[in-house]
Amino acid sequence: PPLPPLPHQLLGSALGLLLVFRTNAAYDRFWEARKQWGVVTSECRALAGHAVTFMTPQQALPLLSLTAAFPVVVKSYLRGERDSRRLKALLAPSEVLALDAVVNQPQYVLARLRQLAQAARQVGVSEKEREVLLKSVGVLGECVSTCERIYNTPIPLSYSRHTSRFLIFYASTLPLAIVGALGWATVPVMATLCWALFGILEIGNLIEEPFTAYESQRRPLLPLTEVCRTIRRDVRAIAQYAALAQNYSTPTIARGEPTFELPDGFRQLRAVLATSAAVATEVSEAAKKKATGGQDA
Repeated sequence: PPLPPLPHQLLGSALGLLLVFRTNAAYDRFWEARKQWGVVTSECRALAGHAVTFMTPQQALPLLSLTAAFPVVVKSYLRGERDSRRLKALLAPSEVLALDAVVNQPQYVLARLRQLAQAARQVGVSEKEREVLLKSVGVLGECVSTCERIYNTPIPLSYSRHTSRFLIFYASTLPLAIVGALGWATVPVMATLCWALFGILEIGNLIEEPFTAYESQRRPLLPLTEVCRTIRRDVRAIAQYAALAQNYSTPTIARGEPTFELPDGFRQLRAVLATSAAVATEVSEAAKKKATGGQDA
C-alpha cells in the first residue's frame, strides 16, 4: 500500500542537512591538505632561494638536496610507504642510510635542515640570515604537523555510518510514498534520485582521506607526486640561476657607480643598462687578469 508523503517530506530536510554537513566536513579536510602542500611548495622554493643567496650553490648543496627530498619524504610518510629509490637519486648514500634508520623521516629531515642552517655560519652566513633559513624550516614543520592532524583524525565512523543508513532507509521507502502520484514514472525518478544522493555520499567518502584516496584508474586524489617533481625541478633551477645570469652578463648592482637620471623611454633605459653591464664585465675581466698575473708572478 502507498505511504503518506508527509514523513518523507519531514525526513528529507534532515537528510539533506546531514549530507551537506558530511560532504562539507570531508571537503574541508581535502582543501586544508591541498593548502598545506601549497605552503610546502612555496617554502621549499624560498628556502632554496635564500640558501643560494647567502651561500654559493656548492656550499648550499647539502641543504638544497634535503630541501628537494623533503616533499618526497613527507608524501611517503603520509601514504605509509618509503620511496628509497627517489631518495637515493637526491641524497648522499650516508644520508639515505640515516633516513632508513629513523621512524619519523620528516622530522629527521627538518632536524638536519636546522643543523645545516646553523652550520652555515662557518661560511660567513650572518645570524639574521640564519634566522631567515630557520623560519622557513619552521613553516615546513608546521605543515607536517597539520598534515599529521588531518591523517590521524578521520571523520568519526559513527557519523558516516548513520548517514549511510539514513539514506538507505529513505531511498528504500520513498517509492511507496510517490508511486500513487507518479505511477510508472516512479522508476526513472527513483533512479535519478538515488544516483544524485548516493553520489553525494560517495564524494564525501572519497575526499575525506586526501592523502591515500584514489580516483578512477588508480590516480591519486591529490597529485603529490607531481608536486614533488615540481619542487625538485625548481630547487635545481634556483641553484643554477646565478650562474645563468653571469653567463649572459645580466645587469648587476655595483658599489660606486655614478648616479644618473633615468631616461623617459624604455629604449634609452635598456641602452644605459647595456652600457653598465659592459662596464661591469670589463672591470670583472680586468680583475681576473690582474689576479692571474699576480699568481704567475
